[in-house]
Amino acid sequence: MFGGQCQQVIKLFDMKFNVKQLIDDCGGVANLSKTIGVSRTTPYRWIQQDMITTTKLSEIKKHFTLDVDLYFEEDKNGNGKPGA
Repeated sequence: MFGGQCQQVIKLFDMKFNVKQLIDDCGGVANLSKTIGVSRTTPYRWIQQDMITTTKLSEIKKHFTLDVDLYFEEDKNGNGKPGA
């Protein structure tokens, strides 16, 4: 039917961005805040909302050597919601 060709089935997972791990890897809230020039409450808001803007992510990349792909994880809870 397919001319002997193999078909690969790829299961796509919902992904979430691990903001807390990113902040920890940048030396914590105080260091990150000081380095990119935001208030100390800003990173806590990112953690609480479980998101960060691309503008701020770009700013972080200017100051820290990070592979942002490493912070994307399979979302086992669905809908990008943090786990319990």
